[in-house]
Amino acid sequence: MAKRFNDTDIWKKQRWFRKLKPDYKLAFYYIKDQCNHAGIWEVDCSDLIEDLGLLSFDINDFLVSINTEYDKISGEKVVKERIILLKNNQLWITGFIQFQYEGKDRLIKASNNLVKGALFILDSINFNPCQPLPTLANPCEKTTLLEQALNQFYIKSIQGLADLRQGLATLKEKERDKDNIVKQKKNDNGKQFINFKTQREDLFAERDRKHRDKINGIGE
Repeated sequence: MAKRFNDTDIWKKQRWFRKLKPDYKLAFYYIKDQCNHAGIWEVDCSDLIEDLGLLSFDINDFLVSINTEYDKISGEKVVKERIILLKNNQLWITGFIQFQYEGKDRLIKASNNLVKGALFILDSINFNPCQPLPTLANPCEKTTLLEQALNQFYIKSIQGLADLRQGLATLKEKERDKDNIVKQKKNDNGKQFINFKTQREDLFAERDRKHRDKINGIGE
């Protein structure tokens, strides 16, 4: 069972949260609890509605409510990026990693596998929001969630992007090693299928053809 930190002051000191409708307060906690350890939730509104006992749920209105507040002095509308909906049907809680893993100096350090794993996830997902955001300088430029988090200080670290990625290199190598291991599976006829999916496409196509010829008795 995963255990996570919770801000007990959110009910009294966070104006943006206090103004939410009861259903949206509940949904916020649901998403925060159901997301992975990098703050990414795979959108499933049907599960959310069923698990929370709601009659309906408008995710777009929810996001507007979560990300909108008003300046205390001027009363002007201020748009935040607390939760961002991505085009791959994922919600990103931008402040999740900072809140959960910051040290006493309020900085994120990739010093253990849990934090490294969370940063690795962010660096493997392109920042592709459903709605244009003022903080995305060039929407055509590919940016990962990790880059966006550092640029907008959702994650505060004395390490720059290059240093963090160097620390994540071992995780990426392990992932590549897992993919490069040839997995053999037997089908119903006892024939073997070899998975070469991570190899170059041309090499895969050639080996796949030879392998299929072999198991089908062609060219023998």
